[in-house]
Amino acid sequence: MSVWKARELWDAPSAQDSFAANDPSLLPDLDVSLSIQCSRGCLCIVRIPERPGSDILIVGTWSGSISGFCPEQTPYSPEHVLFEKTLDSPVLQIETGSFILGAGSAGFQLAVLHPDKLSICYFTSQASEENSPGLVVLRAYKLKCAAYSLVTGSFSGVKGRQMLCVVMMDGTFTLIDQETVMETPPLEDFLLPGPVCYLPGRDCFVVGASNWTAECYTYSELASKAGLISSKPNQEVKMRKTWAYNCGEALLDIKCGADVSKAPLLLLGERHIFWLDINGAMRSIRRLDCQASFLTIYPSGLKIFLSYSLRLLSKLTVWFPVTVKDGVFNFILGTTTQTLLVYEELVPKWTAQLPMPVVDIRVARIASVKFRSVRKVFVNFIDECAFQFRRRCIDSLG
Repeated sequence: MSVWKARELWDAPSAQDSFAANDPSLLPDLDVSLSIQCSRGCLCIVRIPERPGSDILIVGTWSGSISGFCPEQTPYSPEHVLFEKTLDSPVLQIETGSFILGAGSAGFQLAVLHPDKLSICYFTSQASEENSPGLVVLRAYKLKCAAYSLVTGSFSGVKGRQMLCVVMMDGTFTLIDQETVMETPPLEDFLLPGPVCYLPGRDCFVVGASNWTAECYTYSELASKAGLISSKPNQEVKMRKTWAYNCGEALLDIKCGADVSKAPLLLLGERHIFWLDINGAMRSIRRLDCQASFLTIYPSGLKIFLSYSLRLLSKLTVWFPVTVKDGVFNFILGTTTQTLLVYEELVPKWTAQLPMPVVDIRVARIASVKFRSVRKVFVNFIDECAFQFRRRCIDSLG
């Protein structure tokens, strides 16, 4: 396994950086509530036809702010900032897709999860009769319970749009499709919410249960039981599992590959990585020598990879992984020991030591990153003192 270092390429200061630079004496007196606090899911990558060579980076914070960036060249330029907007609730997670039909085709939609509601936002840079330039909130769905996470996909094979599934803190799921909102009964033996992943090849959800098992529920099962409790609220309803796999340890993350034919399903436990097929049969297992925090599957080919790491004060960094082979799946593993591990299937191939622990990773394309023959990039947010919020790229491996 190779160990690499990286150099900085691109750095974009935030408003707090500019404020501190103008009057450094005021820096110790800044309000800590203004710091950038985020968690896994607060980074989203948007791909639109108008920008075929570069993706848009969407960043949300617990303070309710959402920012969009499109770095197209180096060094940093103020034109890289597409929008900045502050909402009235903390941002827990951001996903992109076509959630409301007829909202417009000149921009893109974002599903923004708050603790007590789900907002559908729309961004366009072009003025029209329906929308003004910038980010606007199209619709907000009030949730009956505190939200934990959000899953999107073309549930039940729906065409032309994506549906939403909100994982609640009480063990229920809220299914949202345009005007339709359904609530499922709670999971059996539920204690605390865990990771959830949607498998498009089987139209089902894999849930990290409280009893240290991975449980699979089809969308038709969730929808039918949600309709049953809405018509008979006093009747006790239990959801039927398609399959269950006993991991023997708490699950930290669940990810599924985009390739439906191969479709690896990875379960990240506290001490092991479990490789299952979409039917719940174990393919392989690997013991970890470190404390992992997340994983992300990515395909081979010309891709760029962005990772997100922050707890309090943050900056964004781009990293190059090694070239991967065609026909195999690859994934990135983040640890609490400030390292990133790149795997080819379950074989570690590349690692890097980072200044701070990484929280999450996303996949994206950066137009300005064209060094040598490598086109793959990691971008991560890491803690930094003095209210810094930076985006940095790495131009080579040294």
